[in-house]
Amino acid sequence: KLNASERGTVLQNAVGADTLDWLHSLPVLYRSGDYFFCHAGIRPGVPLNKQRREDLLWIRNDFLLGDLSGPSVIVHGHSEVDRHEVRPNCINVDTAAYRSGELTAVGLQGPFRWFISTSQEELHPGHLNDASRKAPTSGSYACAGRRWRAAYNLER
Repeated sequence: KLNASERGTVLQNAVGADTLDWLHSLPVLYRSGDYFFCHAGIRPGVPLNKQRREDLLWIRNDFLLGDLSGPSVIVHGHSEVDRHEVRPNCINVDTAAYRSGELTAVGLQGPFRWFISTSQEELHPGHLNDASRKAPTSGSYACAGRRWRAAYNLER
């Protein structure tokens, strides 16, 4: 097993110092309207503008089991679920892509939410033609080649 310093060296050699510097320069949160985006979640009871970086990146049970009542919807990952999860004031899109091969994203516009998920499901070439005739918000359709599909689930 590698210690933290050795893991850091391996990571730096694999992705390069420039990429790591860029990642470190990115914000750990983003706000847009009523939505608050972060990696792991927030510390319940702490105002959003007072959240600690450590919690935004690593919190789990205190966030998942805490009272999230408030004016913002927290959009996060970090806690794996089989399918995107929508709870009052909380949206989890971590479908464990590293393990499951399924990457999930949420689209947000006004009162509308839709989810896009990819999977490594084998598609018949005819599905691509059938799917291209469907509206993006109806059912599912194929995209980006034979082995990927995107499912759009419109929620309000």
